Amino acid sequence: MKMTRSDKILGWCLAVLLWGALLLVIWPRGPSIDEVKGRATRATLSVYQRVLADFRNDCGFFPSNADGLKALLHGPSGTQGWNGPYLDADRIAPDYWGNTLQYSLTNGVPVLRSAGADGTFGTQDDIVATPKDSDRDRDAPRGAPLPHH
Repeated sequence: MKMTRSDKILGWCLAVLLWGALLLVIWPRGPSIDEVKGRATRATLSVYQRVLADFRNDCGFFPSNADGLKALLHGPSGTQGWNGPYLDADRIAPDYWGNTLQYSLTNGVPVLRSAGADGTFGTQDDIVATPKDSDRDRDAPRGAPLPHH
């Protein structure tokens, strides 16, 4: 049986299609959008932790739960030593999914939380940041800029 021109074209199309499918299966994939957003959110929380250390060094304490991260932009009433604003921003940026960050002061330690991709606090994908090395934080540059998103 002789192959016609259309049979050859169909054969080449099938070969290209099979090679494309094979490449899709074995080609290395980059990180998912949620992985990228998670990395960016971790970086933002790290900046906030360094800036909180600046606040503590100037004022002698971390912001209260009531004042939260807003204390970095506007000094709490009656606070001596406040040398802010500590952020080059006009508001506290949300995480990269658009969720409000959660601040809590627990036993004198500031804890920052992002609800993660699912937008719900208290689930497995939450991102939590606490000060890791207070000496490093103390030496961090003052007024570190935050990404605007």
